[in-house]
Amino acid sequence: QIVTTAELQPSAEDISEEKQTMELITQFEKPTLASENAMTKGFDVVTDCSDHHFVKEIGHENVKRGWVKKIQQEWSILQNDLPDGIHVRVYEERMDLLRACLVGAAGTPYHDNLFFFDIFFPPDYPHEPPSVHYHSGGLRLNPNLYESGKVCLSLLKTWAGTGSEVWDPENSTVLQLLLS
Repeated sequence: QIVTTAELQPSAEDISEEKQTMELITQFEKPTLASENAMTKGFDVVTDCSDHHFVKEIGHENVKRGWVKKIQQEWSILQNDLPDGIHVRVYEERMDLLRACLVGAAGTPYHDNLFFFDIFFPPDYPHEPPSVHYHSGGLRLNPNLYESGKVCLSLLKTWAGTGSEVWDPENSTVLQLLLS
């Protein structure tokens, strides 16, 4: 059956119903989430970490107080200083896990590509760098990101480097890692 253009146009009745529905929706107040302001900056807190690559890692149950304080500092830095194009999700129940999504920068071969990383803070963090797994989707889009999920980066001690290129427990941060 052939449908004419006129038949695809909404009728006055359809438009009226749509307006009424929109008016009804706007009458309800939008619920405010605790992390809503942070979400607009690319940082949010969720509870379900079941699909995280490092979810089966152990050691987070018996970490020292200094570890918790350091992770809270990392969260604060990320919440306040994330640049456009980097989005971070942390987990309320598992402070040792973090997920990041990086958007490829304009003017690069990676423009608007999405790069997903799962990050694990080991019990001896920050004396050791976090572990990072790249979700490749079976593709190798960058010479330092492998299909297996390996990330070659001197900050992670998976590549050679010197000076500020290597992990420094006193100065290195997850934000520095994500920017790299």
